[in-house]
Amino acid sequence: MSLGHFAGIGRLVADPELRVTPQGKSVASFTIAFSERVKDERTGEWEDGRKEFVRCTAWGQIADNLCESLTKGVEVIVSGRRYTRDYVNKQGEQRTSIEMQVDSIGPNLKFQTATVQKPQRDQTSQQQTSSSDPWGTTPAAQDEEPPF
Repeated sequence: MSLGHFAGIGRLVADPELRVTPQGKSVASFTIAFSERVKDERTGEWEDGRKEFVRCTAWGQIADNLCESLTKGVEVIVSGRRYTRDYVNKQGEQRTSIEMQVDSIGPNLKFQTATVQKPQRDQTSQQQTSSSDPWGTTPAAQDEEPPF
């Protein structure tokens, strides 16, 4: 079930994992922890509140770029489409998880710095990208399942 578009700030729980489909399309999988910040009224200090762990996937050039650029613990700003997925766990119990198809992601520069550079691409891949779907919005690109 689709939960709609979402944008938020969270931290990468582990290094993103990059795989390639049999058709040659890159896909990255990773988990982001989103945490509420709440003020303790007794102490006046800000603390982490409830945490939500969201399994994420990113496709194509975003997948390649984020795996080269982002690592465990980095605070990121992310946007994409959230949805629920039903599954049965190893104990045979029915579960529901919240997952996200990432449209954009980058480091949050509030408390960290980053050096940004455009990746070098060969002329052939640039021509293929521009002649097909430069924005990666074709239904095939969005509906493809991760190879894991």
